[in-house]
Amino acid sequence: MIREVAIAKPDAITVFCTNFRGAGVAARLEREIGIPIYDSVAAGLWKSLHLADADPARITGWGSIFSIQPRSAAAHSTRAAATASPPS
Repeated sequence: MIREVAIAKPDAITVFCTNFRGAGVAARLEREIGIPIYDSVAAGLWKSLHLADADPARITGWGSIFSIQPRSAAAHSTRAAATASPPS
């Protein structure tokens, strides 16, 4: 199915909450078709690493999403605190 979607040349392909284990094949398919593949499980893990201020590049074989360096968790926390509503 991913190869079929790739024919349309999208900017990226998302594997979202399916029974297909996209994270495990993302890197290989990205190399084959030349399009980033973002699996929802991988994206959740990437975000968790981001929030923990851990380096996502430690994860290999699950696609190019893990080569994206997020802003630091401290910057995220500061931004979130600045936009939060005051307690009532």
